[in-house]
Amino acid sequence: QHISEKRKVTSAQIQKFAQMTDQNQHTEVRLQIAKIVGDRGLIKKYEKLKKDHDKAGSLTGPLRNTRQQLDKELLSKAFDEIGNARELMRAL
Repeated sequence: QHISEKRKVTSAQIQKFAQMTDQNQHTEVRLQIAKIVGDRGLIKKYEKLKKDHDKAGSLTGPLRNTRQQLDKELLSKAFDEIGNARELMRAL
């Protein structure tokens, strides 16, 4: 049985995500992580969340709840797929 090597996210990427988080681009960072993980469903959901967020002008209660649900899914996928997921999550 072959165990595939987990992907690593570069420290430059992690730094960029941390900067984006500092600039309040929380949903965008999560979208980028979903792309790294390669989960089409999550990518679509984060893209929709981003659109709804832009439309609303802020992250309303229901949107925040949606993001929290997506984050749980994203976290478990990231820890499955990414070797240095813990480091990556510190950027959020």
